[in-house]
Formats: sequence, structure tokens, C-alpha cells
Amino acid sequence: MYFLSSLGCLQGIVEYVNKYAFTQVAIYGKAFVPAARDTWTILKDRGIVQLINDNLIGNVWTMGAIMAGVKLCSPTATIICSSQGWTRK
Repeated sequence: MYFLSSLGCLQGIVEYVNKYAFTQVAIYGKAFVPAARDTWTILKDRGIVQLINDNLIGNVWTMGAIMAGVKLCSPTATIICSSQGWTRK
């Protein structure tokens, strides 16, 4: 059981590093191995702070997308309903 738990933790770390390594490949045009090394260096230098920032930014982007959707859909729905003659009863 301990082995599977350790393996799951290792898998999470590898997936995290891969995500940022592929990002460096896409943005800077680096080869994958140097990008992975750079990502690992950043993770070692900044540690848990980088993980916390990553989680916070993800939540902010998600909430922003939801709020933008609500802000854009509400007036559109109001216009469509009023043009169709639908009113509240």
C-alpha cells in the first residue's frame, strides 16, 4: 500500500513538471529535456510557493471565466426574452 501511495505521489510530481516543461517548449522553443531541467530548477528554488501560486491562479481564472459568462449571457437572455414577448408572471 505504501508503494502505491509513493508511486501516486511521484506520478503527480512528474505530471506537474511535464506541464511546465511543455509550456517552455511551446513558448521558448526549447528541447524537452532542457525545459524539464529548467522547470525542475524553478521548482527547487521556489518550492511550495510556486505550487500555492499555481493553485490560486487556476481558481482566479476559473472564477473569471464563470463571471464573464454570466455577464455576457444575462443581457443576451434578457434581450431575447423581451423580443419574444416572454415576461414574468
